[in-house]
Amino acid sequence: NTGNEINLKDLFTRFSLTLNVNLLMGIPISDTKNLVRFMDYQEKIDSVFDDPYTLFGLQKKESYFHNATVLYQELIRTITIDKEGLIGDIAKLNKKVNKNCDLMEAKNILADFNLLFFAGVGTNSFVLESLIYTLSQYPQVEKKVRTEIRKELQGKKINFESLKKLVYLDSVIKEVLRLYPPIIFPREVAKSFNLNGLDV
Repeated sequence: NTGNEINLKDLFTRFSLTLNVNLLMGIPISDTKNLVRFMDYQEKIDSVFDDPYTLFGLQKKESYFHNATVLYQELIRTITIDKEGLIGDIAKLNKKVNKNCDLMEAKNILADFNLLFFAGVGTNSFVLESLIYTLSQYPQVEKKVRTEIRKELQGKKINFESLKKLVYLDSVIKEVLRLYPPIIFPREVAKSFNLNGLDV
């Protein structure tokens, strides 16, 4: 209503990063000091890896992996990892197999962290951006979504059971994913056909 522009990409990237760091490392959402360190890590890693194939280990470029390892170790030294975080759980499982496993040295933990961290932040933020953009284009759909949320949740705490009641919202999200998939794989039909008046 103010007429000011909002950078959805920046807003939802920070939001997704915050949730991912909380899930992976158990760092509280209120811990802005540590969250800033992860934002810095994300920017540095982006400059190290020039494509997702390298990031997720699909191409072997030793210099990149060395640089990523150094950045990861610097990050781990500066934060306190909650043992309840997902990476802490992975480290515990690794220690059962190898007692000498070190959270700072194990390459598989570094790979797991980068995969979960970057896959989660990028895809989640993109879906949220696409959802808000789409709703802004269809105010009647946005109104229906808001009505359903108010009716079903009625100010109650959100949990998995209450989310299952949001059938219309679920349909909207699925349609947004169809229109704007966060990861695009080339798809084409084997032969042309007509679906409800739409040529495919």
